[in-house]
Amino acid sequence: PSSSLQLRMNGCRPAMDSAMIQFEQLITNRYFLLALIETLEAQKTFNIRDIVNVASLLVVAMAGRMEYLTEILRLLLLRLIDKSVATKHPQLMLRRTESVVEKMLTNWMTLCMYTYLKVGGPVNPPPPSS
Repeated sequence: PSSSLQLRMNGCRPAMDSAMIQFEQLITNRYFLLALIETLEAQKTFNIRDIVNVASLLVVAMAGRMEYLTEILRLLLLRLIDKSVATKHPQLMLRRTESVVEKMLTNWMTLCMYTYLKVGGPVNPPPPSS
C-alpha cells in the first residue's frame, strides 16, 4: 500500500514543482501580491487564523529576498496608514493584529532581529563603562 502511495506522489511531483515555481513568480510580482492580500482581507470569512497563516507563509516564501519583502511591507503599511487615518481612532493602528501587514511586520522584525536574539544580545556589545 505505501509503495502505491509513493508512486502516486512521485507522479504528482513534477506538477507540484511546476505549480510552486509559478506561485513564486506570482508573488514576486508586487501588483499581484498586493491585490492578493487586499482580496483575501476583503473576504468576510478571512479570520485571524487565516491572517496569521497567510502572513507567516508569505514572509517565509520571501525571506530570501529581504529587500523585496521590505518594499512590500512599506507599500502595505502606507495603505494601512491611509485607512487608519480615515477612521475614528487612528491611534489604534498596530495595536491588534487585524491585518496581514501587521502580522507580516511582526514576522519581518523577528527575521531582522534573529542574529541579535540568537547571540543573546548585541553582536558587538559596548565596552563596560568605568
